[in-house]
Amino acid sequence: MVRGAAVRLRGRSARGIAVHRLELSPHMAAQLKVKPGADAVPVTIGDMTATRVPGAPFSLVYLVANTIMNVTGFRLRDRWAGWDRAPFTSDSQSQVAVFERLA
Repeated sequence: MVRGAAVRLRGRSARGIAVHRLELSPHMAAQLKVKPGADAVPVTIGDMTATRVPGAPFSLVYLVANTIMNVTGFRLRDRWAGWDRAPFTSDSQSQVAVFERLA
């Protein structure tokens, strides 16, 4: 799933859609920078609750590979087993979660 998300992000960047990565771990940011096409997607190191990146605010945010650690001010809106919106169950091998900002 993570690899697929990275491919989708690079594809959006190639089509002229602004894409930016925010990574908490400097080590992981270094790993991202060596992947093919990584130069097309800028990476900022920081905590998603406090760090601001160029182009913000964004209308769509992907959170991949268990990215949410301690995000307040959001509530879970939907959760599925995959992008096809199959129900999420204890047997699911992946998860797509949609959070919305509290009013």
